Amino acid sequence: MKFRAHPFAITLGIAAATVALVTGGHSTAAFADAQFKVAWTHVGIYPRSGPSMESTKVGAALPDGTTVTVVCEQEGQSVTSDVTTSSIWELTSNGTWLPNAFVETHSNGWTPGVPRCDQPETSPQTPTETPFPVSGIPIKNNGSVYAQLYSHYYDRSGTNAVIEWSFFQQNARLMDVARSLKVNEYTEFPSNPTDDGTDYFLAMGTHTIWRTSQNCFRVKDTYDFAFPYVTQVYDAWRGNAKVFTVYSSGCI
Repeated sequence: MKFRAHPFAITLGIAAATVALVTGGHSTAAFADAQFKVAWTHVGIYPRSGPSMESTKVGAALPDGTTVTVVCEQEGQSVTSDVTTSSIWELTSNGTWLPNAFVETHSNGWTPGVPRCDQPETSPQTPTETPFPVSGIPIKNNGSVYAQLYSHYYDRSGTNAVIEWSFFQQNARLMDVARSLKVNEYTEFPSNPTDDGTDYFLAMGTHTIWRTSQNCFRVKDTYDFAFPYVTQVYDAWRGNAKVFTVYSSGCI
């Protein structure tokens, strides 16, 4: 960084409402292809308000061959048909229940691809973003970052320095610029004491801000001096000070 200004430098009606409660948020649209036919009743079967033959009948009886859309399955009263005995019940898209024993699901037991009503559908996990890895001696955001960097310049080690991310995150102007960048895009950020504060200006001057991922960023700067800070330039030339790289990385 050249030109460093440093001082040292969120019925059916009732049954339908039950769907969201019982399924824990399963979307009927997500399983729109889970369609099966009523079978083996011979006289038709009434949909029920719950997973039991004692539950209230809802609507008209469904004859064999009627196609129903199944949202999920749940354990209920055991029912026997010509082909099986099962305690599994089907919750249909209109919020009513049918015994699995009278629905041709082509499966023995729980139907593959149809969720359990008592197991809420899980949302995909959002990948966790992590800051770009940086290493070096730690520089605390304690109000005198510039003094810590200046002291490190004269300890002649030349090792990298890493400033706490909060030092940069608290700079609203820098964050506005950072958010305007595309992922893997970077730009030079020229600081000034009026907008960014004296400590920031004296510590960083002009530096690079790079967007490393959707919400994470990296700062990089070369801590050096140029005219008119002749003393600091000559101190490095004589070996009494040493240029080093400043980093920081974090997410917002």
